[in-house]
Amino acid sequence: MGDEEPLLSGNLRTTYFVFIVLTISLSRVLYGYDRGAIGGASIGLLNDGLLNTHQYAVLVSLPIFASVAGCIVAGILQSRFGRKLALIISTLAYCVGIVFVIVFKDPSFYTLLFGRILSNIAFGMANNTSLVYVIEITPSIYRGIVLVINTLAVPFGNSVSGLINLAISKTRGSDCWK
Repeated sequence: MGDEEPLLSGNLRTTYFVFIVLTISLSRVLYGYDRGAIGGASIGLLNDGLLNTHQYAVLVSLPIFASVAGCIVAGILQSRFGRKLALIISTLAYCVGIVFVIVFKDPSFYTLLFGRILSNIAFGMANNTSLVYVIEITPSIYRGIVLVINTLAVPFGNSVSGLINLAISKTRGSDCWK
């Protein structure tokens, strides 16, 4: 019983591990990008008269608190049902939230806000759960570097969105890109 071969071994196991680490890191880059992109996109909505100043402030700040709630929800789900179900629920919640953001054409501030809050709850859940998972599967000798990569992924995504916001604002002739 103890002499069984692992499901993956050698180079295939290493390739699988690197794929998992990169996939999780990419999801954290997306989280950072999303957090930064809304600031630039919302300024466009503010300048076009689709949002007032109060709505802009709520739209940019409230979803960050929603991601904190998502982390708490993820901890509860992971404890009761495991990481797999927590990730599935977070993925479904993110997809539903993005649908609400996409249908913001009417324009309804509350539709956009609901979508942003739901997608950020999902981000908080996924970031919490995926980080727990990646640290669990990482050999102890590599845990430090994997943790650093995943920690830097969020501010990297935020920086990329800031540069894109800057480029977009320059093409629109505006200095409001932060």
